[in-house]
Amino acid sequence: MAKTRFQHSQYQAPRKVSVWGGRFPDADAFVSYLDVRAPEGKPMASGFLKDVRLGDYDLEAAEAVHGDIDASLIRVSHGRSFASKVRRTLPDGGKINALYVIFDIDGSKARIVEQSRMQLLGVFDYEIG
Repeated sequence: MAKTRFQHSQYQAPRKVSVWGGRFPDADAFVSYLDVRAPEGKPMASGFLKDVRLGDYDLEAAEAVHGDIDASLIRVSHGRSFASKVRRTLPDGGKINALYVIFDIDGSKARIVEQSRMQLLGVFDYEIG
């Protein structure tokens, strides 16, 4: 994956993590949805970026998990510092089986299309260490 620079500085937020959740039939469908294409001189494009109008972001600052969300949260980088807050935002009934986590971004400022496959669960502080 390509590392890109921020195109929209209003999304930068040091020590914040934006967490999106959604439901996908399997891990391959989720990976396909997140797969970014960044042709030379063109903006990044993916299913996620079509749904969440975030602009370019550092792909190395993003992590995706599919499956057992509760167990996966603590395996995400710095996850122990924000996992309990994310758990409180999860809807009942297993409606979410996929998380996309982007560090140092405030996703609350992004425009999300009405039929988005992902919803913003929240923007949380995280601690390193």
